[in-house]
Amino acid sequence: MVTAASVAIAIVAGVAGVGVGPGIDIHPAAAASNTLAPVANLKEFGVIAGGESELAAVDGATMQLGPGPTRSYRTYQLPAGVDPADIWSFTIKAHYSGPSKTQQVWKWFIRDATTNKWVLLGDNIESVVPNTALQLRFYPAGPYTKYVSASGAIQIRSVSTNKPQILNLDAEWIEFDASATTPFSGWVPAVGTRWQYQLQPPVDTTIAA
Repeated sequence: MVTAASVAIAIVAGVAGVGVGPGIDIHPAAAASNTLAPVANLKEFGVIAGGESELAAVDGATMQLGPGPTRSYRTYQLPAGVDPADIWSFTIKAHYSGPSKTQQVWKWFIRDATTNKWVLLGDNIESVVPNTALQLRFYPAGPYTKYVSASGAIQIRSVSTNKPQILNLDAEWIEFDASATTPFSGWVPAVGTRWQYQLQPPVDTTIAA
């Protein structure tokens, strides 16, 4: 017979992130943090000096966008061993030095591979003092599988359509966490087993319901 104490323990364990039923796993078994640098840069229009190599590290070597309206996108490649369905955390970071938002608006987008449309991530609203280095962070809404193409490509676009200012992009990268889940292998009661649960302490294990 399953006692009230054992069920109470199972409930508490479930809240802590442990599987609580057959075939259920609600916590990653193993997680790995990964950083992706761009592998390609495509200018769509405008003026661009430099390319993806300047974006690989925060080192002072910048890709210059502008002056004037400019649009381009960078391509990132998900490693072959990573299943997009295992990604549970996803952040785009850009090391930015350029105009304040009141001087010139720069927007970042991510391509939805399922619809082939660009999804707005955010802009340079954090840039208040012109040409002061800062790190912009963008957090796309999940599920993250939609941002990964069949070939594992992820694409990030930056766009400005107003005023002749220059953006110096020192680095841009993607950080993600992926998990390899494992099947639940805990105790599962046989069909027909009697059981009970109690929601408030103290747990009375003398009750046979």
